[in-house]
Amino acid sequence: MKFEPKDFQANVDVQLRFRDLDMLGHVNNAVYLSWMELGRMAFSDALWPFIDWKKEGFILAHVSIDYLEPVYLTDKVKVYMRVGKVGTKSVHLECVITKDDGKGERPAAKGLNVIVGFDYVENRSMNLPEKWLSAVRG
Repeated sequence: MKFEPKDFQANVDVQLRFRDLDMLGHVNNAVYLSWMELGRMAFSDALWPFIDWKKEGFILAHVSIDYLEPVYLTDKVKVYMRVGKVGTKSVHLECVITKDDGKGERPAAKGLNVIVGFDYVENRSMNLPEKWLSAVRG
């Protein structure tokens, strides 16, 4: 996945906390999942601000992460999200987590999030509404 910030529909700055670190002094691998969640919400806020979360929304069906460089407490971190593949019920969100340690912003991890449309009233998956699809197609 080539990284160009302008190619992503949403991004969010991440505040690192001391508790995010492991014994080796870098961010624990599980923390990246929380960062991706922040990215998904930034994506949703940017493209789907009209979602009524009491009735419908999405659920996470799959997540994968490739770790490229360790992140340390003093690094500045940002999460970028963009649409990949779009199906009738799901959207693949491509994610890049960057770090800037004073040497410039660069990818520290990349990932894939597959989200599925979900009807919270009926408690089941649903086809993505046309309004959602139009927003991700641009």
